[in-house]
Amino acid sequence: MPLKRAMKIPLEVFHALLLFYYFRATCAVWHDERVVLMAALFEPFPLWLAVWEMPSLEAAPLVSLHKGRVVHASKTAKRVGIITGSSLATALTKAPDLEAVEAASPYLAASWERLVEDISGLSLVLESPMQGRLLMELEGGKVVEVYRAGEHWTLSRVTD
Repeated sequence: MPLKRAMKIPLEVFHALLLFYYFRATCAVWHDERVVLMAALFEPFPLWLAVWEMPSLEAAPLVSLHKGRVVHASKTAKRVGIITGSSLATALTKAPDLEAVEAASPYLAASWERLVEDISGLSLVLESPMQGRLLMELEGGKVVEVYRAGEHWTLSRVTD
């Protein structure tokens, strides 16, 4: 069986990927010599934000709720049998140490707006078709600058 040739990724694209790895976002990249297009997913956003603000939650069973029902479940929560649509009571029987966040709140909306605003200064074109998804265009030569700026970026907590 022949070995697969390693894919060559330009350094600036690698730096852009590292930026979103730092943000714990899933991303896809397309590039040519002049421009880098990226799609970044901060999904599900309620869980992403909870873990970003309190990294210790990454190992805990974590769910987002809407009207007392599970809307999103972390991998840890899914491993113990919590599924979308479960009631909070059912989820708590499966994981007594369950952590829960609201799936929709003014705080979430304001946090997403703040994240988009902070990242918009790093991108030529930035679109957010929905909460948790960003599409952006970066100049190939400026991606390293974007990465360096992102290393020091922190999502400022939105005060109620």
